[in-house]
Amino acid sequence: MKEFIHLVFGNFSLPMFVALYFFAVVGIALNLLNHANSRDQNSPNTPQKFSHWFLIKDNRRRLAMDIISLFITIRFMQFIINFDVTNPEAWLIGAFFAGFGFDKGFERLQTIKGSFLKVKRNV
Repeated sequence: MKEFIHLVFGNFSLPMFVALYFFAVVGIALNLLNHANSRDQNSPNTPQKFSHWFLIKDNRRRLAMDIISLFITIRFMQFIINFDVTNPEAWLIGAFFAGFGFDKGFERLQTIKGSFLKVKRNV
């Protein structure tokens, strides 16, 4: 079982991996809320009152891509960055920016016409 955990989480300890993932999710949430504030309130596709459920439902594909991409990125981060950082704070801030960056990238991809991330609404 130890070998399996090592293979899944890499050289990070489980608490460090969870902390990295937490800060990455904070980055995603920050970008997602920023994007929600810029939506057109007069659009028929946007509810008049802010709804967390609508925000998650409307961005479910983007969030799924974020979660999967971040797991892979955090798991292989030591090989992607290719240097050993002994300060865990550097890893945590890197995870935050990775989460924010991934979500910003998927947000841009979502705006492309014909994108697979676009939400199909029945209006």
